[in-house]
Amino acid sequence: MISMVGDDGEWKEMINNEKNRMTFIDSLLNLSVQETLDGLDFDWEYPCYEYKSYYTQFISELKANIKKNPDIRPSFLLTTAVGAGKGTIDDCYEITALGRLLDFIHLMTYDYHSIYDIVTGYSSPVYPKSVEQGAARQYNTQWSANYLVQQGVPKEKILIGLEGLGHTFQLKDPLVSDFQAPVLGVGYGSGWITFIDYCLLTRTAGSHWDDEAKVNFTFIRDQWANCGDVRGAMEKVLFVKQNGYGGAFSWALHLDDPTDICQHGMTFPIHRTVAQYLLPVNNYARSIIIDDDTVDQEWYMNELIDEDDVRLKSKLAEYRHRTEHSHYLNLIKLSLKSNTSRAYCEFCQLIVPVARVLIERNQSQHIENVVIGFCKEFKLIDEPVCIGAVHEYKDAVIEVVGSSKLTSKQLCALAFDCEKQSQVPVLNWNVTFPDVPKPPASPPQPPPVCNIHIDFSYQPGSMADCPQPLCCRYGTPAPGHIGAGFWGDFRNCDLPLWTAEKILEYIVEIEEFDIIYYTGDLPPHNVWNQSRADQLYSIATITSLLKKYFPNKMFYPAIGNHEAAPCNLFPTPLIKSDNISWLYTSLADHWIQLGLSEETRSSILYGAFYTTLVRKRLRLISLNMNYCSSENYWLFINSTDPLDQLQWFVSWLQYAEDHNEKVHIIAHHPPRSCLASFSWNFYKIINRYENTISGQFYGHTHNDEIIMFYDEIDKIRPVSMAYVTPSLTTFSFLNPGYRIYTADGDHVNSTFWILDHRTVIMNLTATNLFNKTMFIDEYSVKNAYQMDYLFPNDWNDLINRLLTNIDGDLMGLVYQYYTKSFANGTACDINCRRGLLCDFQTARSDIPCPNLFHLS
Repeated sequence: MISMVGDDGEWKEMINNEKNRMTFIDSLLNLSVQETLDGLDFDWEYPCYEYKSYYTQFISELKANIKKNPDIRPSFLLTTAVGAGKGTIDDCYEITALGRLLDFIHLMTYDYHSIYDIVTGYSSPVYPKSVEQGAARQYNTQWSANYLVQQGVPKEKILIGLEGLGHTFQLKDPLVSDFQAPVLGVGYGSGWITFIDYCLLTRTAGSHWDDEAKVNFTFIRDQWANCGDVRGAMEKVLFVKQNGYGGAFSWALHLDDPTDICQHGMTFPIHRTVAQYLLPVNNYARSIIIDDDTVDQEWYMNELIDEDDVRLKSKLAEYRHRTEHSHYLNLIKLSLKSNTSRAYCEFCQLIVPVARVLIERNQSQHIENVVIGFCKEFKLIDEPVCIGAVHEYKDAVIEVVGSSKLTSKQLCALAFDCEKQSQVPVLNWNVTFPDVPKPPASPPQPPPVCNIHIDFSYQPGSMADCPQPLCCRYGTPAPGHIGAGFWGDFRNCDLPLWTAEKILEYIVEIEEFDIIYYTGDLPPHNVWNQSRADQLYSIATITSLLKKYFPNKMFYPAIGNHEAAPCNLFPTPLIKSDNISWLYTSLADHWIQLGLSEETRSSILYGAFYTTLVRKRLRLISLNMNYCSSENYWLFINSTDPLDQLQWFVSWLQYAEDHNEKVHIIAHHPPRSCLASFSWNFYKIINRYENTISGQFYGHTHNDEIIMFYDEIDKIRPVSMAYVTPSLTTFSFLNPGYRIYTADGDHVNSTFWILDHRTVIMNLTATNLFNKTMFIDEYSVKNAYQMDYLFPNDWNDLINRLLTNIDGDLMGLVYQYYTKSFANGTACDINCRRGLLCDFQTARSDIPCPNLFHLS
């Protein structure tokens, strides 16, 4: 069920004539069918005067169209929120007609007395006070509910409002502190107080119960406060039961106490108490309806803790890699092509506004308490992992939420892919190209490239199927479970140091090559408890290993997302509370040790990107794609070309074009992993310089993939392609591997395009079984896929061949190599195969498959 909320002007425009109403109704019907909704709720505050008849007409027309629509279930609900004051009811609603048309009315029985009053008063009293006379006796739940009944609204359709919010006043005289005490104005918190703040205040000030009105209040010195709480909510439930009303709803779940700070012996004490007492009332009162989204609480909790949904779709930072790199979850994702979770989007949009209020009031410690409470209560992920991630990421997230100019909805759109980023204008920007015409299109021995991820804490025989994101580090396997293999494990484990050394020894012994590209991600995946010292140790140790085994080879590195601590968080120069210089200083030193020239140091120190000549006519550009990743939360403050990296990229590509150079690009994240504007601008750049760029090499996914780039105008002509190279690590469900590329050599007319590549894997099962490293040539691409060349047109021809025989053996082979031969093609059904081809043809984020028009 969805609640439709809008400002007064938007509502008036939507319903003030028949044409607008029907447009709105059609969109609601389409939404209801597409999302298989159980109902619609409307919260217009308020449709007053001439608009109240328009509102009734709108509800009547909507209901009639719902009845005529065969795709909408007969049990579909229509509900609305209604103000509780007599003036509001009379002026703003044709309440008798609404009572007949609607299934429920959410009677907002709160805010009876507020920050505008000149004396203290209760926000949500159940009954009137004896001292109240005349119209003042209307400001309570009993009177409002009775008034609706008098106007002809059936009792069973009236839901009584609960709240976890209240009001504060500054007393005129601290010695006069009872009901209707004179006030100077608003008190603590600009006149507002949450349930948690109220109960914490009562620990110092004590609490006073008004048995007439059935509410609590408190005061200390010149501060006076009243707020909805557990006892007040229970009194409202008793009122509902004694008088036969339909049930209750709340404003709101996020205003309850999710971590039991108030020590009621339970989390969400208001909602749990109400549910306990309200559930048996009658068939209508089966749930608490939460005013934020008008969703059933039981559904909401089930959605939030549904393990399959979380494992498939959750993008919580500490579990990102486990979901992203799991073989089985990749199968599901390829089939569904979906990364969003409705429950997380809704929860995000619920909690971010509250977080911002707490930050503004210098009470951000409550945010940490709430999230840790969810860690303990819902156990979505391993509790130590969750708490560790909270401690590691909290400062950055709190600053981002507090400082970002994005709305709460836009922040959630970025964090959980709740909507297309292209629909958020503030996120859209463009790079500038030199005023130089694009030349006419003309068709056109590098090294292993990999994600390394060495785990220095790997323990053979330990738990390999642990509840944490990274396993094979501790614990004794449960009975019937096999412990971590000596040489590595397919499950959620990184590569042991000794296995990595054996692979490097094998490369030295067997392979012949000139240079090495490597695309970052050196540390292991224990992102919830890493420090800067841990990351620097990984960088230094792996640099020493590479120098030991390849003392005379040139390395050309790119930075991964795991080098940072916390993982993924790369602050831009706009961020004054944090910086990344500790990492870039280390990278500059170690990368130069591996062969880069001293001339690259300044750009590495600035942003961990650089350019250099690999051969006389071959330029390498190494990009830092962490400044485009949606998991770099610092970008939520400002994502417009951080560090001007793309503009720098354009300048060097233009330089290469002017000087007849070819360019290889290396980076960690593929561009489709970037925020939408970055990836679309990147796509434009590749289009513009298609004659200059002769190779793109990425990592990050751990799988063996390609990515196609097509002409922006005709959408069909391939202009470039990129290799996403398989990883050295086993994480997750992958054989360890590396790749050797053969490129067009260093001669006068060289294109420097890749001519062939060969992937080598270590057979992990056999290696553990025989306790001896066993390597196999997995495949040579030209031979395996029957390709004469590896230009963009040739890769596009391969995709077309796969499409015409998507159930065939060749497509099965593509999937097998995608998993580094962990699985064969029979594991990938038709939807999985379509999803994989979709990925191959998608170089931009926030866009459906560009050429696979028949995909459903």
